[in-house]
Amino acid sequence: MIVGISEGGATRQGLELALALCDRVEVFFDSAGRTFHPKVYLSRSASRARIFVGSNNLTAGGVFRNYEAGLVLDTVPTDHMVTQVEEWIHLLRSDAECCVELTPETLEAVVASELYRIGDEDVRRQSAGNSAVGSTPGAVFGVSRTRKKGPRGKQGETATPAQSATAAVAISGEVVRRWSKKLKRSDAQQLGPSAGTNLTGALRLTMSGHEIDQTTYFRYEFFGLETWHADVDKPNVDYTEVPVEVFVLGDALGVMTFRVDHDVSREAGQGNFTTVLKWGPMNALLRQTSYVDNWVTLEALTSGYRLSIVADDPQTASGGPLQAGV
Repeated sequence: MIVGISEGGATRQGLELALALCDRVEVFFDSAGRTFHPKVYLSRSASRARIFVGSNNLTAGGVFRNYEAGLVLDTVPTDHMVTQVEEWIHLLRSDAECCVELTPETLEAVVASELYRIGDEDVRRQSAGNSAVGSTPGAVFGVSRTRKKGPRGKQGETATPAQSATAAVAISGEVVRRWSKKLKRSDAQQLGPSAGTNLTGALRLTMSGHEIDQTTYFRYEFFGLETWHADVDKPNVDYTEVPVEVFVLGDALGVMTFRVDHDVSREAGQGNFTTVLKWGPMNALLRQTSYVDNWVTLEALTSGYRLSIVADDPQTASGGPLQAGV
């Protein structure tokens, strides 16, 4: 990680966290007064690479609260863009006058020096708590009521990944398609009494009593209008990522992004399922709390998707058959 400390934007706690989480951290500061301001994130494996370039600082504001914009490129490690980013990072690191490795010793030095204006998160939170922004008489602007992230946990609790969903996408309209299934241990991410139940991290999208061809329905009908991509790591797999509004036993958890995988090799000519929904942001919640024998419902609306976990069979609760093609 290469971080900047210009304009008094860095804090002691932020630098300590970077030092604790990263294999190597370098601080870039130009004493000529030029601000180090880039936000570029590169991740890669042997076969895939992702570049994110945007306005987002790696802070609570940049990730959750602020109005930000960015661009993501999914590609392969040999892409020219990846090479350019790597060369640029090397150029920054080779500037020995401005790029210095962060160690416990250099951390203490920059915090102690008035030249670098390193802040303190505790002081900032106290100041924010005493602020009266938006309440001044005659103020032109108020406080946005649009939620920027998912609901917080109860007081004293840490929000789970499921509770940290974003709600930037409007999910609305009439139900176009509906599908439901009773959750078994494998789908509910609960280990069975024997070693035969594995935590797959996925919900199998099967027939489940609906009059559908489960080998094609979810790929070409239910999620058929989405943009699908070939998975470079798995030759037979197409995938898409969709925003879904989530409700669990009546509690609204906000909008989460789920990956849906379609693998034609799963069929094997036996009518098996070919499509799964990766639980992703809900994995932690499902593994902490058992929803075995509850029901999961997926709905495709005219604008977006909805996932609900309910206690009772939705077919019975609705007073009639629940068909996937509703």
